[in-house]
Amino acid sequence: MTKKSQTDALMIRYLLGSATEAEQLQIEERFFQDDDAYLELQALEDELRYEYAQGGLSSEQRKQFEARFLKTAEDRSKVKLAGSVLGKLDQVRAETPAAVETRQAKPSWFASLFASPKFSFGAAAAALFVVAAGSWFALDSMRLRQEVARLEQQQKQIAAEGQQQLAQARQELDAERARGKEQVKKNPPAIFGFLLLPGLVRDANGMKRLTIPAGVAEVALQFDVKAKGDFTSYRAELQDLDGTTLWSGKVPQPSVSIPARILRPGDYVVMLKGLSALGQASDAGEFYFRVVQR
Repeated sequence: MTKKSQTDALMIRYLLGSATEAEQLQIEERFFQDDDAYLELQALEDELRYEYAQGGLSSEQRKQFEARFLKTAEDRSKVKLAGSVLGKLDQVRAETPAAVETRQAKPSWFASLFASPKFSFGAAAAALFVVAAGSWFALDSMRLRQEVARLEQQQKQIAAEGQQQLAQARQELDAERARGKEQVKKNPPAIFGFLLLPGLVRDANGMKRLTIPAGVAEVALQFDVKAKGDFTSYRAELQDLDGTTLWSGKVPQPSVSIPARILRPGDYVVMLKGLSALGQASDAGEFYFRVVQR
């Protein structure tokens, strides 16, 4: 390895992990105080890679370098790139001026840079490293953009397929509901049930409206009895609003099942009485409703 200043030698020992604890603290304190110190450390790290690639490190330094800078694939890639840069540099330096003039009438800025007597080996290597690294990053950036575009296209395709599946599921659900409604129209249930609330409301706006599908054999009426008392059974009587009794019966619960043929369009009331164990009858409520056109 080429001769270094005392400060550079200390920073190289720090990079290779051979610095003492006091030396490590000294360097790290310098980082906090001087921003350029970290840039110098990075430059020395790159120079170590060049030295390693051309075999300029001592045997002990090579072992230390490999232990710290060849751990990952990315580390090994950087060292390989440094070797490529050195190979390119040797190729450029080996070319004669005549060969350069034959190949290129006017030297490019890059060739002129190497031809300058003030341009050192380290600067040339750094310049080649920047060019090579720039190409690598440009290629990597292009691959990244392509991957992002592919993922965005894939996400759009998944979203479109999801919307299509959702629309198809909604269509199937609507079709199933339509088939269910049509099935009810064609094959209505034998018994159709309603819940009635008590009250003396007899006007058209207050009555509960019952729509009984065609084909229903019986209509089940469930009565919401507020004061049930100690009733053991009930007697229900169906009347029209003229007071004509159309149906009556004794039931164990406050509910009845009436033949649908009796309930033609019109207004009705069910007079419900609760029966005690001794057979005494008490009013359990009057339930008005209106049957509309089926």
